[in-house]
Amino acid sequence: EEYSRMLTSIKTAIQQRQDIKSAYMHSISDLESKQNALKKVVNVPGKETLALSKEQAVTTAKEAMESAKYEYERVSERLLIEYETFKCRKVADIKEIILNFVTLQIEFHKQSEQAWTELLPKIESI
Repeated sequence: EEYSRMLTSIKTAIQQRQDIKSAYMHSISDLESKQNALKKVVNVPGKETLALSKEQAVTTAKEAMESAKYEYERVSERLLIEYETFKCRKVADIKEIILNFVTLQIEFHKQSEQAWTELLPKIESI
């Protein structure tokens, strides 16, 4: 049950990261497109107003890209934290399982030795 919740949480975080990465990549593409459009009109006589408009669009696109980058980094960090938590928990659980198994094996072999020790004189007396 707990592993199922942890895996669901990690899957959700991976999907969120993927969605945000896609938005971040789109914002980079949008910024590059707006920068290219600005380059075409900058220093062209009679296009000063258009250049100013394009500069504002580039500034807005940069802000959107920075925001998307921040969000992508935040979600990526959260994903890594959840993955590390899951990994540490799994290691602790596996360690506990192995220790329990070894303890049971020791107890079983002690009981076996005791049974053989009690049986040996009976066999010898036959």
